[in-house]
Amino acid sequence: MRKLIYTLILMLSMSLGKAVGQNTYDLWVGESTYLYAPSTPAGTALNKTAWGCDEANVSISRFGDNVKLTVTGYFSGRARVQCDYYYYGYIYGKMYTGNSTEYYFITCKQGKITLNKESATLDIGETLQLKESFSSSSGYTKPSVSWTSSNSRVATVTSSGLVKAVSSGIATITARSSHGSSATCMITVNRKDVSATGIGIPENVEMIVGQSTTLQATLEPSDATNAITWSSSDEKIATVSQFGFVK
Repeated sequence: MRKLIYTLILMLSMSLGKAVGQNTYDLWVGESTYLYAPSTPAGTALNKTAWGCDEANVSISRFGDNVKLTVTGYFSGRARVQCDYYYYGYIYGKMYTGNSTEYYFITCKQGKITLNKESATLDIGETLQLKESFSSSSGYTKPSVSWTSSNSRVATVTSSGLVKAVSSGIATITARSSHGSSATCMITVNRKDVSATGIGIPENVEMIVGQSTTLQATLEPSDATNAITWSSSDEKIATVSQFGFVK
């Protein structure tokens, strides 16, 4: 009779152990969650666990029989984490063992990065602060962002997204998140017109017939954009080229 009871209890415990529970999680890239070892059938104790994952975009850090799962990258579809666990129990002084498998399904989501501007026009010397934002859920881990300029001779960008116009032309500023998504802003830099308030050249230059020299003109302010033209009041005495070359 005892043997029959033992066999029935053992069969019941083993059948309970084969039941597969399915757990589903939606996680953004960079987020983590803890997965715990499944409960063993009544009258048994956990012996050991073996964890595995079928996707490289999910990392598992082990803590005893449990794990910390972190989404490290984005792939389409879902990652499946598998826990093979083994247990044992005693009935009327006799030990029996069993094993089962639990599955956890992880939907990996990638936060999309956007910028506060898709395009902008600046004058040389002007600056623009670009700001990033992400689509996310509560508890979402904000990724780090790197900034680059397609042409630093036209526009530069700092590690915080501050753009500075350097010279006329077009440059594309790219913000790339550590989650793999990116966004761009096209910067058009114009040459800013600055009117001259004064011009200076040497007042007197003594030369003999046949000699030549080049005169240098300076504008005030120094960043004035006015074009300089040259002329001579008497070309029979001295001529001057468009570049200030006097003969």
